[in-house]
Amino acid sequence: MATLEQAECEVYGWDKQENRELKPFFSGNPNAICLSSSEAYAPFASLVLQSIASHSNPKFKYDIVILTTDISYKTQRVLQQSVKNKNISVRFFYVNRYIQGLNFFTWAHFTKNTYFRLLIPDIFAAYKKVLYLDSDVLVCHDISLLFEENLNGCYLAAALDTHVVSYCHIKSRTSYQYNKETLGLKDPTMYFQMGVSLFDVCKINTDFPPLFLINCTQKYRFQWLDQDILNKVFAEKIKQLPNKWNVMVANNYPTLDEYFLPTELRKEYMEARLNPYIIHYIGRAMPCFHKRSDMSEIWWEQARKNPYYEYFLKEQGYLLAHCYCSDHIYNRLPKNGNYWLYQWNRILAHLTWGKTKEKYKQRKYQLRKELWNR
Repeated sequence: MATLEQAECEVYGWDKQENRELKPFFSGNPNAICLSSSEAYAPFASLVLQSIASHSNPKFKYDIVILTTDISYKTQRVLQQSVKNKNISVRFFYVNRYIQGLNFFTWAHFTKNTYFRLLIPDIFAAYKKVLYLDSDVLVCHDISLLFEENLNGCYLAAALDTHVVSYCHIKSRTSYQYNKETLGLKDPTMYFQMGVSLFDVCKINTDFPPLFLINCTQKYRFQWLDQDILNKVFAEKIKQLPNKWNVMVANNYPTLDEYFLPTELRKEYMEARLNPYIIHYIGRAMPCFHKRSDMSEIWWEQARKNPYYEYFLKEQGYLLAHCYCSDHIYNRLPKNGNYWLYQWNRILAHLTWGKTKEKYKQRKYQLRKELWNR
């Protein structure tokens, strides 16, 4: 007996095994938009798609491809039906065969999906330019304008990472030294945020061998993962975009990392906040995951129109319930040595990675169990 998934494959022409070569969906338009998402992150990818469509230009065609390893056919249908514009195509490309046998270094909230953008030159070889968007951004302006950017011989275009650049101007931070010594940047303050990045596919494929970027992941274990790789490999060949194309929100609201930016860049950032073209809710700063998220009103305005709206409300409900219960329990805990040791291991579990991270996480869970069951 045929399954629903098999029937959908026949109706929609979906087949994971046929993704051998990606061709432009629209004739005469070599540009594309690329996202990377998992089944779990699909609701947020849906918001990105919706925000693109809400600010699209009917004169321009938007060829959108989502790189994934596990998005189900049911979810594909929801994502495709959430964008009804005739000038917008939404397709899915399974990257499983490209990453088979590769081990990816991750930590904190990062997953292997963040590395998929390194496959853009290989998967999108039939295109001239490809605009990559993280799945935690919200588009507030017509992004077709980005394709008009002249890269002037650069491999890609991106805005400066205002968080990291700020850290480079704080003497107590090690970002400046890390960018200089580990990444080899001549100017450590010229560090770019790749959540919104325009790739010159033709130039990259001309100057680098196939799968070069994804193979770098087996050589390097960097703090900011594939973003560090792109900054290192393409150093001094990255065109700077205006900050309005990637406005990073304060992920520890109401504190503002950008306060430490140089005067002109800080001014540009503050002006961009007044009229953002793309908002980037980095570090799981989406309002459904955060009690006091920065620029939450813009995010919820889009979320209310989204088919996953109930999902977002449920996630916020979990957050608020957890915060209430945690505050209630913490207030009842004795502030003895084990309490402060628990808090210390909790902090270290966030700041470390690899085997060290696992050690602190296990110690944290053990201490929490002792405190909760006292």
